[in-house]
Amino acid sequence: MMIRRLRISPRPPIPRLFRPSRGYHWGTKAYFDCFPTPQHVDTTAIRQATINYLRKFDASLWTSDPIQTSIAGVKATGGKLVDTIDANGAVNGKQYIADEATFKSILNHIQNLVDEGQQGKQSEDLRTAVRRVEAEILDVAHAAELVGNQAIDFRKQDGITEIEESVQANAVERNLNDSLLADEAVGSVVIHRVPALVTCVSNFSNFLDLCRKVIRNIEVGVPVVVLARSNTQQHCYRWFQKLDMLLDQASVPRKMLSFASVDVVQTREIMTKFAMCPVYFTGSREVARAIKAINPKAICSTGGPNTIVATSLTPEVARAVRDSACIENSGQCTALRHLVVPECTQNDVEEKIFTGVTTVKDPLQSLEEGAFAAIFDTTKLNPKPGYDKHPVHPVAYRVSETLPVNIQENWREVYLDVTKASSLESSLTLDSICQWVREEQPISVSVNGPVDLGCTIWEKTGQVVFTTGSLEQPAMSVQARPQDGECFGELPPRSQLKEHTRFPVLIPSPTAGYNSSYNPMHLEKTSSTPPPAPFDYCSKALGALKDPVVKGFCIEILRFLEEATQGPWEGKGDRTCLFGVQRPPLGQKVILRVSKEASLDDMMPFILPFYATNARSQLEISVEPSAAVLKKLDELNLVGITVLHEEAGEFQMRKSKEGQSIYHVMTPDIETEFPLVGHFLSTLFVFGHCKTVLPGHTPFVASFSNSPKWIKAAKAV
Repeated sequence: MMIRRLRISPRPPIPRLFRPSRGYHWGTKAYFDCFPTPQHVDTTAIRQATINYLRKFDASLWTSDPIQTSIAGVKATGGKLVDTIDANGAVNGKQYIADEATFKSILNHIQNLVDEGQQGKQSEDLRTAVRRVEAEILDVAHAAELVGNQAIDFRKQDGITEIEESVQANAVERNLNDSLLADEAVGSVVIHRVPALVTCVSNFSNFLDLCRKVIRNIEVGVPVVVLARSNTQQHCYRWFQKLDMLLDQASVPRKMLSFASVDVVQTREIMTKFAMCPVYFTGSREVARAIKAINPKAICSTGGPNTIVATSLTPEVARAVRDSACIENSGQCTALRHLVVPECTQNDVEEKIFTGVTTVKDPLQSLEEGAFAAIFDTTKLNPKPGYDKHPVHPVAYRVSETLPVNIQENWREVYLDVTKASSLESSLTLDSICQWVREEQPISVSVNGPVDLGCTIWEKTGQVVFTTGSLEQPAMSVQARPQDGECFGELPPRSQLKEHTRFPVLIPSPTAGYNSSYNPMHLEKTSSTPPPAPFDYCSKALGALKDPVVKGFCIEILRFLEEATQGPWEGKGDRTCLFGVQRPPLGQKVILRVSKEASLDDMMPFILPFYATNARSQLEISVEPSAAVLKKLDELNLVGITVLHEEAGEFQMRKSKEGQSIYHVMTPDIETEFPLVGHFLSTLFVFGHCKTVLPGHTPFVASFSNSPKWIKAAKAV
């Protein structure tokens, strides 16, 4: 592990026995306490105001006031004037792409922000001003414009629910930010205030971008540069304009928010040149992988083939499948892509599932009628090879007895893959389904059938979002309210995690925490304290470490686990939800592959989380036979953890042979200064929730809450 020391400005003295609050660490009791009672949102008023806005909207405004670069409040009018397009590819306005002089100004601005941020100065507390702006921009009048612009540009049918989720989940994330800032104030953590580079997502930009990535960063003193999109970007630019105006009126320094109207080539140059700045991205795995390849601090949420498993295609299940597949014309991260059911024919797909599809003229009609899963009557579809088309509706489907491979999302088009699973009671069938889920990593899995079926699939997979229902009251795709503890996250397959993102993105969480780390002085002081009582038996392993900073980090890991192993925690909404830290999928192993140069200090942060918990038996350490660290491992005698001596070739052969039983392979590398342990452990374990749509469902609670999948403290051996 390369340990790089930060330039840190003086902080108040660290209390001798100070322990971080950990409210910002997902899955702890302190995190659970950050969830207030959700604030009421007048969705009826917002809906009516949005309808009025759409009826009066002047489409010429997006041409007469084109998208353009704005650097710290100063607009740059130079550049190439191009058309912008909406979700249908229709021209809906104009944009100035930065010319050479403007682009140079953008680079200079970001560099100045980097220089200021790397000085390590703690910024002015902006929370009061920013939160006042936040309340205003999400109030009825402004919220109606946000929803309306999104409906016009992206053709979103139900932006009202997103505003409600924003208002309520923002309250949680404000508390998480408060906790993070409190720990920074006493010197335990450092928020790195180099600028955040924010790329916008089209379908959920008002919450994910405006609130989570921009407002939450700015209020803790992290400046933000919003980067233009290549399509459906008008509504993103319009919320930028509104936020920029309101922040200026609230006397927030103008340098805190800028907009770079750049093309794809310029965007890549920014991400590459400023590799020390985190890029926040939500979108496809292909793009996430490309960003991570040039920016090691990229924090990316990726898509995934949402899946419903049902033991029968009842009328209720068929409707849940239809609504899940058609939501926003398959334009939401919630959209269903894959159905697993014992019996289903092409006729069943056409007659039982999609015959009831409704159509609307435009988003205005959707808002007027409260529709969220209607198909626009102008939609055209040419099915890709291998898919059949519904005889009436623009819907493509494929029925097969084998699970789909490398399933494509087909954005903004309704595609459904149906897998006929002969018997969901067969362990062979279940194992195949679970293996497919681990390899494809859907955003969500929903199981409609017996509770024990759902629990088995949940235990053998690594889902952030997992929902159960019945054949009469089925679960739809995704269905997550992060404000209630139903955390949300879009992850790539675990074996490919580091190729796509630095850390998994979990919501709610404090966005600036992804680019924060521990103050080395705090970790060094922590190293002189004993481990938490449940982990006394780890003292020998801790005593073998040379670097006190590494030892302090390992003690912080154990402190986190002391709380996290008290889970699961019950959500606070109407649905019965359990959330918390979980072991890797049961029956799977995790391998720590160690080179001959690695030291025990390099390895221990990766070993200790397994050794201290019921995941102990799932860890294998594969070490080069000539590695000096083998002697130290033998001396420690970490009972319950398998240590194998393998040359590189032997390891690769075994990995190929045992591939389906390996969840992921780790190498003992921490790329930057020691990250917050919650984020670090999210790369090793599963963080997520499971829930039922059935109210007060005692069998669900009994089965899931007592599952051995929840992380628990291990006993000494």
